[in-house]
Amino acid sequence: RDLGTLGNDHEANAYAVNERGLVVGWSMVKQGHPLHAFAWRNGRMTDLGTVPGGAATIAVAVNDRGDVVVEGGQRVFFFPGQGGQWPGMGQDLLASPVFARAVADCRVAFGDELGFDLEDWFRSGRAGAVN
Repeated sequence: RDLGTLGNDHEANAYAVNERGLVVGWSMVKQGHPLHAFAWRNGRMTDLGTVPGGAATIAVAVNDRGDVVVEGGQRVFFFPGQGGQWPGMGQDLLASPVFARAVADCRVAFGDELGFDLEDWFRSGRAGAVN
């Protein structure tokens, strides 16, 4: 089946599909521009964007919950399939021991590169400022 593309008639490639019919992969937006990861469901392709600096992204996996793994540059992103986020989501999720442990692991792994304390950032309410 032809899923379409994110831009005109340029190339797109599907990498994975889950039991719910969510398809993920990459699409060209314009000739000569970086690839954009996408998620496709029910005839609609959603652009998952690129990473800072405009590096290409490729959606490489999706599970049955709709969680999507995206590779971009030297980064890997995780898009939770639980729907939209809400104000204070990070603060609320810190009450979960699993989420709090994951944030602590990220603090150790990325603390110096981020230039701020990740847990403090969630608790401050500034987390909603990130696009």
